[in-house]
Amino acid sequence: FKGTIFEGTSLKKASFRNATLLNVQFRGSDLKKSDFEGAKMDKLTYNFLKSAKIDLSKVTII
Repeated sequence: FKGTIFEGTSLKKASFRNATLLNVQFRGSDLKKSDFEGAKMDKLTYNFLKSAKIDLSKVTII
């Protein structure tokens, strides 16, 4: 995903496993229990998700 904006979407239990996320924004989206294992993302996307208390222990910052 590059330059994608998820706004007001329910992404509960969505899988972003092994995806590459570049400049992705999640505005008002429910990310509880979303799976980001193995994902690669830029620092901006990482910091946003980290501030939302999403488990990013198995992602790579690119």
